Amino acid sequence: IFYKRDLLKQVIEINLAFALCFVVAAFISGYQGSDLASQTFQITDEQIAPHHLAGTLLLFAIFPTVILCFASNRAKHGRGVFKGIYRIFLLACLILVTYGSYLGGELVFKHGAGVYIQGMAPVEKKAGL
Repeated sequence: IFYKRDLLKQVIEINLAFALCFVVAAFISGYQGSDLASQTFQITDEQIAPHHLAGTLLLFAIFPTVILCFASNRAKHGRGVFKGIYRIFLLACLILVTYGSYLGGELVFKHGAGVYIQGMAPVEKKAGL
């Protein structure tokens, strides 16, 4: 039983480390994707802002989540405090991922963000947009 519990802790730590890498990569690719997508559609910054905010908050929430996970697994004293704060951050990350994904889906399915239409000429951005 103890072996499985330790193995589970290691698997969770590895998964969170991967999640950290994927969140950073997704955030960076969002900037690259918006540059490419702005050639095929025109969308206002007000429509993108909530999605970008959710991504930014997730980027800053995942770091303490990973640190708290590692700390709670290695703490000698106050392990319950570390675990409690870790779980709050983990829940916040889950909410931000869900909300940010919902907003991203709305951008694609309601506004056609990033959808390439064959034969469509690239959209020229006007000054100030």
